[in-house]
This record gives sequence, structure tokens and C-alpha cells, in this order.
Amino acid sequence: MSTGSVLAPGLKASTRTADTHTTRKVCFVCRSKLSVQHGLTPRRGPRGPGAGKLVLRTSCSAVVDRPQEADLQSADLGWPRGFPSRYVLGEQLGRGSFGTVYLATDRVSGQEVAAKIIPKERKGTTREHIIEKIHQEVDVLRRMQGKAEALRLLAVYEDEEQAYVITEVCYGSTLEDFLRGQGALTEQEAARVTHNIVSVLAECHRQHICYADVKPANFLLKHQYPDPRVLVDPSCIQRNIELRVADFGCSQHVNRGVKLKKTAGTPLYMAPELFMRHWGIESDMWALGVLLYQMLAGRFPFWANDQQKRDPLSVMSGILSGNIEFTGDEWYGISDDAIDLCKSLLDRDYNTRISAAQTLTHPWLQEHCRSEEECVVVNQWKVPDLDHLMEGDFVL
Repeated sequence: MSTGSVLAPGLKASTRTADTHTTRKVCFVCRSKLSVQHGLTPRRGPRGPGAGKLVLRTSCSAVVDRPQEADLQSADLGWPRGFPSRYVLGEQLGRGSFGTVYLATDRVSGQEVAAKIIPKERKGTTREHIIEKIHQEVDVLRRMQGKAEALRLLAVYEDEEQAYVITEVCYGSTLEDFLRGQGALTEQEAARVTHNIVSVLAECHRQHICYADVKPANFLLKHQYPDPRVLVDPSCIQRNIELRVADFGCSQHVNRGVKLKKTAGTPLYMAPELFMRHWGIESDMWALGVLLYQMLAGRFPFWANDQQKRDPLSVMSGILSGNIEFTGDEWYGISDDAIDLCKSLLDRDYNTRISAAQTLTHPWLQEHCRSEEECVVVNQWKVPDLDHLMEGDFVL
């Protein structure tokens, strides 16, 4: 029986039989080569429903949307087109220097997702540089899909002007907005947040990736509410803080023993070595220390008031040589273990600064995140059976 299948443009069959053929193509997320088997695969007999469907078999760990053949032509990134035909764009959820995030709805499943739309051209830089940054961000996010605390990647699209990165939607605020409204957190809450973040940092560092922009604005509170615009009772959030690490746009691959020279990150969270233009993955831990200090004390280290911290020279001076105080009313009642971890993170010598792996085993985190009742447990999403995926489903 002949299939009568027509290969998509640009795909060459490497093997072919009377009923199936196998082609080589590129994953729309990680750009690695995939083996795609096409053919008639009747699921209820040769004449039953499902006959003539396309089946995709691949070991790629990225989550991508299965495009229609008409949408396979791509532009800069090798991703499918067709975002407008698949999703209905809703309200804006956030805006950054690299792109804008919108609430969107899948026309097929009705699922609400977050769609990050990134222009491919911007003043002050080249199109090629932006394309490389987009690919790098998605590549790192794909690598983090094994961590429940990382934002789940669902699909990617592009057209001539923009790239579209589709992820799960988080209905809570950013950690930055949450801290602005709450001030200092309890040790229990701060430990949960720290554990969520450092779990992803440890995986990044294991793969020689520097996150390079640890700050509360890049961490999202993951809470399921019917409408993200509903004002949530803060006490409800405090009882169950669960984060998603997002925005890997500044992440950089760092070879073992190699230090970076180009400055990156947000000034208030920059490590001392960044000002010396000789830094690596250790800078993530300094930034985490600044965030932990902020969560426990309700203010930044080094600066006595908000006006002072806006002065770039004061910021640099404070980071390089300012006193890090753990006295005062804000530290009353804070445990010695919490202060010890904070000091270990805010070590100006990156050679002796505590690592992400060591932080995970620190007594303070072990105490507060040692049981399911005390530490947020995120259910891992299940990988579907690839042998039963049909056209139109999400595939790995």
C-alpha cells in the first residue's frame, strides 16, 4: 500500500518503504537533528478512524508544537510560523528590555498560556545579535525543563519581524512586586524562595551556564487563580510560596576555568568581580545573597536609604567595600543559620563563596525544606507516550 505522502519543503527522506518513510529535520526549539517517521498508522484497523495520520518519534527533550506542513517554512531561527492561527492574544502581563509577555489562549485546547513576543530588530544592535540571544535564551530554558522550578516551555514560533516563545502562565505577581508589598519575609518563606531559585541555579551551573541576572523581577509566583487580575489575599500566598524561574535572556555558557569580561546583570545585584570584568557562575550566588538579605531584612545591604542606592557610584562603592551589617531591629530573631548562609553568599572573594550545590545542603535550607509539609512540592508534568502522539498534539 502506497502512502502517497508528500514531504514538506526542505526535508529529504533518508529511508523509505512502501508504507513509511523517515526524514531528518531540525527541532524547532533546540535546533538539533530529529528523526521523523511518517506513514499510515491506523489505530483501529486499516479503515478505522486515525488512518493516514502522521506520527512523530524523537528523543528530543524540548517541548514543541507540531506544525502543519504549510507552516514549516521558517525564517531566522528555524521555528515554525503560524502563531496567530494557533493562539488568541490577550492582555499584556509584563514588559522587559528584550520582549513583552501577553496572556494568550490556545485555539485548539482552550489552554491559557504566556506568549513572550520578541522583536527581531532593535536600535543599537544588529538583527543577527538579537537572533543569537533569542536562540540562547530558549536553549537554556529547554535545558532546564527537568527542573520543576523552571518555567515550562510549550512551543516556539517566528515570523519575519518577531519570535514567539510560549510557556506556562503564572497568575501570581513577580517576586519583586510581592516583596515591595510585603517587606521582609519570615525565615520559612525566605527559605522556600531560596530553595526554589538555587535548585535551578545548581542545574545551570552543573551545565556550565551562568544565569547572570538573579533578581526578584525574574521570578514569578505560580498560583492558580481564575483571573490574574483578581487581588489575592497576601496571607494566602505566604502560606504556599511557589516560584517559577523565568527570563533566561542574560544567561551565558561559561567554559570551565574561563572568566567572562563583558558586564551583565542588574547593578544592585552585581557581584564585586563584575566591576573587575573577571567573573563567572559564582556571581549568581552573590546576587542570591543580596536577594536573601533583602527578603530577611526588608532592605538592600550596603545602603541606608533608597536615595543613596540610586547613585551608581554609591552602588559600586557599597558592593566593593561597603559594610554588610547584620545588626539592628530588622535582624532581631533571625537565626544564626540564616545569617551564616547570607554571609557565605555575600563573600567578596568568589573563590571561597558558597556554591549552589553547597547552598542546597546548608543547614538552614535543610531545616526549613526537609519535608513535604514545609517545602513546596511541585508535581512534575508527565511526558506523553510518543508512539500515540497524533498531528495537532504537543510533542517532545
